[in-house]
Amino acid sequence: MLKRKLRTGKKKKNKTILKEAAAEIAIPLLRDLPAVQDLDFGGAVRWTDYSNSGVVYTWKAGLEWAPFDGVRIRGSRSRDIRAPNLVDLYAPRNVNPSGQTDLLTGIVGQIPVTTDSNSNLKPEIGNTLTVGIVLKPAFLPRFTLSVD
Repeated sequence: MLKRKLRTGKKKKNKTILKEAAAEIAIPLLRDLPAVQDLDFGGAVRWTDYSNSGVVYTWKAGLEWAPFDGVRIRGSRSRDIRAPNLVDLYAPRNVNPSGQTDLLTGIVGQIPVTTDSNSNLKPEIGNTLTVGIVLKPAFLPRFTLSVD
């Protein structure tokens, strides 16, 4: 049996230092009016500094409107992120066999699948729009239907 020692060079400390600051606000806008049982605004902001991928700003703004008992309509707009984790940034390259089946012929084979990391990754940014409704009919106690 042949043993080989892998040399990866100098050991590197792979870590993330994270700093964050956030604020949220909820403001009731209208109450007890015709067709407006209540109308609320909600907002949030966040500053995040990842030591290995930089500074990002995220936010959210939304409205919630209850025209009458049992119905609530909501919507929000936000800027979201997903920061790379330590595996995404620093994992070693892996090549593993993956079993594949040709659906036409039924032949089974293996192909190599390579996974790798990238220490230059930056946070992924998403812009999200969400709308939804919540129904709580008085004739069905303890029942709530939420669709977003």
